[in-house]
Amino acid sequence: MSKIFKTIFGTNAVPQDLIVAAVKDFNFQHKIKHPGHHIQTNKIGIIPEITELVKRITGLNLTHKSGNYYEHSVPYLPHTDYNHFYDNSINVVIPLRYEGDKPYFIVFDQIWPNNSCSWMMDYSDPIDLGHTHLAVKGWPGEYPILNKTGKDVDEELYEKHLKHFHKYTLKNLSGKAYPFDPGNIMIFDNRKIHATGGGKWKKLGISLRFKME
Repeated sequence: MSKIFKTIFGTNAVPQDLIVAAVKDFNFQHKIKHPGHHIQTNKIGIIPEITELVKRITGLNLTHKSGNYYEHSVPYLPHTDYNHFYDNSINVVIPLRYEGDKPYFIVFDQIWPNNSCSWMMDYSDPIDLGHTHLAVKGWPGEYPILNKTGKDVDEELYEKHLKHFHKYTLKNLSGKAYPFDPGNIMIFDNRKIHATGGGKWKKLGISLRFKME
């Protein structure tokens, strides 16, 4: 397995004019609605500008591989985004706007080295995840993820951001919550498990995948 990319979190790293341009671009793009879950687009019109920004922040030679705008008000389940057939390795999340409670984005320390999947946690009914994610039963700690802690999830992280899940479903996980504020940027290895914090909010962001050259 290749070396894990160390997570970068930048505050006020995305210029306001780029955020405004991105929101206008989102409004222009064709929307795909997933029942009860989220809205996304398959196109982003400002990829060159974002790519140059990410290159400047990371200091790496990167090639954009895929990505989309996404807007949702229901927290995403723990999942990963790596797919060997997309030849990508790094995720970039850029918050654009939100309404309601301040949302948080959770990046766990644990790794799923295989192709992307979403863990259904303790949901017994099927959930529409779209065509890009394989939904699997159970929770991450039941699978051969890497870097298991052997412990319950951190109490503060759970109480502040993850109470929409039963605590036992988060055993063997550790991680950090990042504020989903416009201007911030989260760059991380897309084999790392990640999820959305709880709360009552509606948020719009950009999710991109890059390859390190």
